[in-house]
Amino acid sequence: MKDAADRGTTIGSAFVAPFAQIADTERTVPFLIESAEGVHLTDSSGHRVIDAWSGMVCVGLGYGRADLVEVLSDQVRTLSYAHSLYDTTHPLALELCDRLVEVTPAGLDHVALSMSGSDAADTLLKVLRYHNNVTGQPEKKHVIALDRAYHGANSMVAGLTHF
Repeated sequence: MKDAADRGTTIGSAFVAPFAQIADTERTVPFLIESAEGVHLTDSSGHRVIDAWSGMVCVGLGYGRADLVEVLSDQVRTLSYAHSLYDTTHPLALELCDRLVEVTPAGLDHVALSMSGSDAADTLLKVLRYHNNVTGQPEKKHVIALDRAYHGANSMVAGLTHF
């Protein structure tokens, strides 16, 4: 990309999009997202569309919501990030897990937090294998998945199908 006037035309070879052909790094990009508000995305040409992929990553609640900006801003000032690995966590993670257990069916008493749906699906496969091993069913390794469907970007779940 040479300058702002070229936006929406060509991507240089430095950018490789997930699931793209690596050999196809020099290519035209028909929709270069410049801004977003509510459920809408606006491209570099000013075209406005509904973001039907919003659940793909982290914007299921919409873009640019003033109420969320305020809450997130307060939280970032207090604690912008803390991992929850091994024996370390933070109060909001504990509170979220407790609240989730309150609204789930009886018997679902534990919550594994993850960074994405890909991580969640990967964790599910690990827990499934662990469960089968400790219950004396180590041969149970098969998982049913939709062919050519997206189940995540991690190698374990991406390998379930030919997406």
